[in-house]
Amino acid sequence: MPYASNPSDDARIYYEVLGDGPAVLMHHGFSRSLLEWHPDYTGVLSSNFRLILIDARGHGRSSKSTDADAYVMPNRVADVCAVLDAAEATRAHYVGYSMGGQVGFGMARYARERLLSLTVGGIHPCPPEGAAADRSGFARSLAEGMPAHVARMEANLGAALPEPFRSELLANDAQALGAVAGAPRDTTLHEGLAGFDLPILLYCGTKDGFIDGARRAAETLPNAELVELDGLDHLAAVMRADLAAPHLANFLRRNA
Repeated sequence: MPYASNPSDDARIYYEVLGDGPAVLMHHGFSRSLLEWHPDYTGVLSSNFRLILIDARGHGRSSKSTDADAYVMPNRVADVCAVLDAAEATRAHYVGYSMGGQVGFGMARYARERLLSLTVGGIHPCPPEGAAADRSGFARSLAEGMPAHVARMEANLGAALPEPFRSELLANDAQALGAVAGAPRDTTLHEGLAGFDLPILLYCGTKDGFIDGARRAAETLPNAELVELDGLDHLAAVMRADLAAPHLANFLRRNA
């Protein structure tokens, strides 16, 4: 199985490559894995692009440190660069959702020279404020283990979580996810977009709490466009690949 090694701390990052064409690095969201993109996104994109899918550190088959400091943004960016090196891709189009989108903004901040374009879903580059900045309750929930955490999520939702999302959640290492959630925030990511002249696609559900920030970002960032997915919340916007993937494909084709 293909792994890349981050030279800064020897973390091993699992990745897969499929398709042929311009390189597209795809980074999943928190508590997911590269399975997030299979098969609906990969089925749409792999006929025109060489997709490089990664399991982020703390997730899937990659290294799972329980030290929150291991998940600082420079380490996450170095993980992506190590995978690009291993896949022999000097530069790539970047696609990330939620946490993966944050890492995309981190790439713009710390490794802009590796990017051809930036696609970010379900997140914006502004530092979180108020309740959004407080992750203590989330970390406490994870400390009780994945079954208890999933049960709490379902109780709050009032319904069972959809598959395969539910099974992916339960397969996680709760201690590692807690460390990811507790990692020091990088509040400078928006600075990486100053003078950023590469094409940017933002997409977000209209019922996602991040939509207002995404709208502000689309208005202020040069070469940025926003796709609003009507009536979708944060989870639905990525799970409804039938709505989101065509926009990604069109953007990537226009900028390949």
